[in-house]
Amino acid sequence: MNEDKDEIEFSYEVFDRQLDNFCRMLSILV
Repeated sequence: MNEDKDEIEFSYEVFDRQLDNFCRMLSILV
């Protein structure tokens, strides 16, 4: 279960970074 939790946290971290990059690109385009 610990491994699963780490995986979820890692995925969330990656998602958060992707979202931040997306927001930056959006603000540049707009």
